Amino acid sequence: MKIEEEDAYRFFSFFGVFRFLPITKKALLKVLNKIMTSEMIGVSKDKLDGIVELSHGDLRSAINMLQFYSTPSRTNDRKRKRDGISTLFDKVTGPLPLFHAAGKVLYAKRDLEGNYESKPEVTCRQ
Repeated sequence: MKIEEEDAYRFFSFFGVFRFLPITKKALLKVLNKIMTSEMIGVSKDKLDGIVELSHGDLRSAINMLQFYSTPSRTNDRKRKRDGISTLFDKVTGPLPLFHAAGKVLYAKRDLEGNYESKPEVTCRQ
């Protein structure tokens, strides 16, 4: 089936491209605080500032991260023991965001000698 140029123009003239500007940090904080109040969620100011920074003005991303940080974590004895151990990596960089950690595990970059750039067991522990 061959599409004529005129038909293609008529068909594609119904579509448009929408570009959204990023939301300001102040507006993101206001929306996230309103959500936290209405849902009775307690997230520290440091985590909230981190969410705003990592979302880069994307409200959907910020809400998803807020939801992730506000879910109660399941704790067991093994996890409690592990919490006391902190690596030099944790002290220098802090915990990795979810997608950053997933990328480190999935791509597993290696140096010239074939060694892992970051050890998977350390990344998964975070």
